[in-house]
Amino acid sequence: MKILLALLADHAIAHADGKLYVTGGGIRSLPFSTFPAVMPRLALALGIEVGQDELGIEHTLSIEASGPTNEAIFRPLSVTFTVLRRSEHERYFHFVANMDNVTFQVAGNYSISIAIDDHPLALV
Repeated sequence: MKILLALLADHAIAHADGKLYVTGGGIRSLPFSTFPAVMPRLALALGIEVGQDELGIEHTLSIEASGPTNEAIFRPLSVTFTVLRRSEHERYFHFVANMDNVTFQVAGNYSISIAIDDHPLALV
């Protein structure tokens, strides 16, 4: 399994038509002047490619954040999913986590780690 796309945005939707709709995408840093600071809305958009041998099997996607303090900026997320064997062309899909009122306690570097089946695959 591969994460081919991982980006932060103001808002995103993984639409049933197979497209990813993103507003304010490509966030690399947030320019806060005071702390603690709150981002009213933050989205993590993923493009995931599933190997042929991984179809029809239940998988677990985990998303966790870390930063300069031990306080979480959002609750860790864990979801299970299965990509069905429909056709060779349907092995790529989008997943979006929209988060409200994300609080950053102090200035510094923050990262979001993405793992599938306990294998780290991306860091944003």
